[in-house]
Amino acid sequence: MVRFKNRWLLVELLFPAQYASNASAPDVLALRPPGLDQDAVDVDNDQILASQDSEDADDPTILPLSFYTSGTTPAQPFLTPTKPVVISSTHSIPTNTQTSTPGAVVQNNQIWQAVRDSVMDVCGDVGWGKVASSLQVKYYSPTTSLCIIRVAREHVRTAWTGLTFVNEIGGQPVIPRVVAVSGTIKKLHFAAIRYSREITALYLAHTLRTLESDALRKTETDAWKARRQQVEAELLALDDA
Repeated sequence: MVRFKNRWLLVELLFPAQYASNASAPDVLALRPPGLDQDAVDVDNDQILASQDSEDADDPTILPLSFYTSGTTPAQPFLTPTKPVVISSTHSIPTNTQTSTPGAVVQNNQIWQAVRDSVMDVCGDVGWGKVASSLQVKYYSPTTSLCIIRVAREHVRTAWTGLTFVNEIGGQPVIPRVVAVSGTIKKLHFAAIRYSREITALYLAHTLRTLESDALRKTETDAWKARRQQVEAELLALDDA
């Protein structure tokens, strides 16, 4: 029986219109809200080890296992929110979008089309022909701006190249950044969860600066915890089909 192997890319899609560079907001990075991000690196390493594919060991497209178990995923996005990201329904403070999500609201098919157009521009019809049958956008979260893309192992570099040159999705300027690459979606789950916890902690820290009441702070913290749990549940529900 022939086994077709895939590669899974965890991509952060940053929409500059909603963010400022860290250089312009150094104080935001120093804020670490108590409670929310305490378990940001508490991912079960045994589960990751159990999912390790022995054939991945010599594959240059796969990041080493230590990447997933030592917390070496990027600790922070290199852009920070320009506005409070209030998700609690009891507040009326303007948020970044009308849907109370930090990132831009784009559809999976818009991401797929942007990657397709970029691959065709950079690698031509031959390049697109290599990745067309296997390229699939499995997941996108407007809360964390994280996206998971699947592509055949043999053509991951072609897809990655095209992704690097994507500068617009759904009419919105975007900066894509590949955060992790894995041979199995299970390992990517843990990298995504680890990084999404860091992102939600950063957003909450930025938002709490605008809230004066302890009650409002607690309400917003609880709302962010619930949103984070929702994001993690969505990630764990993904399969490798």
